[in-house]
Amino acid sequence: NLSIAFTGTQPWDISYSDGVNTTTQYSIATSPYAFSVSPTTTTNYSLTSLIDGNFCTSTPSSSVTVTVTPPTAPTVSITQPTCSVATGTVSVTSGISGLTFTLYNSSNTYTNTSGRFTSVASGSYSLTSTTAGSCTSSIRSVIVNAQPPTPTATISAGSATTFCAGGSVVLTSSSGTSYLWSTGASTQTIT
Repeated sequence: NLSIAFTGTQPWDISYSDGVNTTTQYSIATSPYAFSVSPTTTTNYSLTSLIDGNFCTSTPSSSVTVTVTPPTAPTVSITQPTCSVATGTVSVTSGISGLTFTLYNSSNTYTNTSGRFTSVASGSYSLTSTTAGSCTSSIRSVIVNAQPPTPTATISAGSATTFCAGGSVVLTSSSGTSYLWSTGASTQTIT
């Protein structure tokens, strides 16, 4: 809201202009008078008053600059999926209260005011914050990493698994990053 104060004979007719559009409010009888402007970009406004309908017009006021500043992109922390938990958690923080956060991609859209998104499917997302006045922040990219499925170990025998006492067989595990046999051995093969 912009607010102006005036003295003298009332009522007043007030016109304000952004240099392109002019808006006039007629028969204003209270001072100060507040009026709303909703620019989408930073805009300069000037004010002219018409007194008592006598067509006496004041000189335009000095300009008032209304600066439009969208909220900054929020700060994000992510708890990535693991082998045992297939989805991630995205937590958003911002220094501005009353924001609505939207996390979205072509498959999923999550919206809330808490800034905490749980059970987020793996993928690349865009994140924005929006004020109550519909100003939207720049887009922040968020990646929730897919985790590989839990591996299933397989064992292959190097020779027959049936033999006489004193015989042996070499068992080999499928490839992995670590191994643990029921005997406590930690190698890929065991005899």
